Amino acid sequence: MYRILVIDDEPIIADGLYELFAQDETFALEVHKVYSAPDALKLLDRLRIDIVLSDIKMPGMNGLELLTQIHRRWPFCHVIFLSGYSDFEYVQKAMQLGADSYILKSQGDEVVLETVYKTLALLEQETTSAVWNRRMEEELKNARPLLCQDFLWKMLRGEITGAQLEQQLLKLGLPLRAGHPVFLVGGRLDHMPQKSDVADSAQLLEQIHAVFMTYTLPTLNCANVCWQNRYWLWLIQPLEQNPAVVARLDSFLSGMLERVQEYCQKQLCVAVSLVTDSQPHAWQELPAAFERYRSVLTYQLGAQDEMLLGEIAFFDQAMPDHPVWDGSADALLSSLESAFEYRQKDSFDQLLQTLLQGLLACGNPVQKIELYHRLCLFFLERVAAAGRQKDFFDRFHGYAAFTMPYEQWDSSLPSLFSKMGDWLFEGIEDRHAARFHQMVYTLHQYIAVHLSEDLSVNALAEKVYLNPVYLSRAYKQATGEKLSEYILVRRLERAKQLLQQPEKKISEIGYLIGLDSAAHFSRVFKKYTGLSPQEYREASAHL
Repeated sequence: MYRILVIDDEPIIADGLYELFAQDETFALEVHKVYSAPDALKLLDRLRIDIVLSDIKMPGMNGLELLTQIHRRWPFCHVIFLSGYSDFEYVQKAMQLGADSYILKSQGDEVVLETVYKTLALLEQETTSAVWNRRMEEELKNARPLLCQDFLWKMLRGEITGAQLEQQLLKLGLPLRAGHPVFLVGGRLDHMPQKSDVADSAQLLEQIHAVFMTYTLPTLNCANVCWQNRYWLWLIQPLEQNPAVVARLDSFLSGMLERVQEYCQKQLCVAVSLVTDSQPHAWQELPAAFERYRSVLTYQLGAQDEMLLGEIAFFDQAMPDHPVWDGSADALLSSLESAFEYRQKDSFDQLLQTLLQGLLACGNPVQKIELYHRLCLFFLERVAAAGRQKDFFDRFHGYAAFTMPYEQWDSSLPSLFSKMGDWLFEGIEDRHAARFHQMVYTLHQYIAVHLSEDLSVNALAEKVYLNPVYLSRAYKQATGEKLSEYILVRRLERAKQLLQQPEKKISEIGYLIGLDSAAHFSRVFKKYTGLSPQEYREASAHL
């Protein structure tokens, strides 16, 4: 999905261009419009915009000044200027400052569409350009050394604080400063490519980090830590430490992370999920924040949460009370943990049964007890990570399964642990379904009482702590219909109710259901009902 912003101080022109692109089905577009440069900057502070189509001369701030402000916020945004007359010197100056095209308003809609289509095609090509590839290669060469990783891990465990923290940051050349808060972005590799090994996984994570740095390098400083060759955490600070920049960093990150996901899917052929937090963290808060991210990424993201992009508040689950076992036991236990994390139920069941049969057959009591307690720990940690202690207690009669005397172990043990494994997997799917049921319920309740207000996907995404692009995809997956279609149906139903009230003027009803003009309301209503609003009112009066 690409975002287009139309800017013109003449509403008739801005409205016309808005409808021109809103009705176009050639590309998946999200179209916005404003009538002034200050309103445009407010929108650009909240959203990533891919193409700006702007009048070049407007009151208060001309197009050249606006161009500088746009690129300061979104360096890769393409800008197309519109003008009522030709001015060669102005055009030349605009091109020198980085504008993409210049169109005379008298050239008509076809030229505007053609120019925007060419720019959209250019956006598609940018991810494969030689310049981007070279920049990615440079980032890969400058991958963080093991010493930096060791330092960051110690810091996230709370072992390095105070003056020692600033000294180590400077000594290692990490681009972060202890005096400023840190934004966090957690990531998960949703599916491993086929026939990949540990080396391939590590390289893939480096490539993903390089993509992120390529998109954000002009604006942010960043360090990263990875674990289990699948998960990572980006620690981020803006280059400019002033309140205005920090205030809009969350919006900038949200926009850029969409592009990171798209690039990874199209060019690296991998799906990644990304979790953010709208608020930065003080350095002393990072150990607790890291444990929260690690729990969400490792245990709360389900197999169906592919390419999730949203805030950590979306999960709102109980966090583990203790560090999670890192899986440094034998190969079978490590594989069991891996199968659970990747939601591979069949492999998990087979590995669990192999371990339990081996436990019962083991002739060494010490090794037998050790393996039993390792399995108990494996289950207990995942129960705590999911915040489901009470549910487990009720289902399995307390924690008796974890305190069985050695003498009572028999052939029923595999069956009991198998049931606990089934329960764990059922809980993952139940939580996934519950989260999305709550999301749909929240949206429907909000839409029902705000039909006359802004119901754009961006406004609704803020209500459920998700990225707009991911929300659109998740809503359709959960309900089978597009969010925009649901909103339109609800608005038309409300319009029908209002049309049956003679005291309501047809010219007012469009505004009451959130459509921006009476003409737009009439066109939409007739398109979907086959009748004009007046014809519907007359027909309903005779029923």
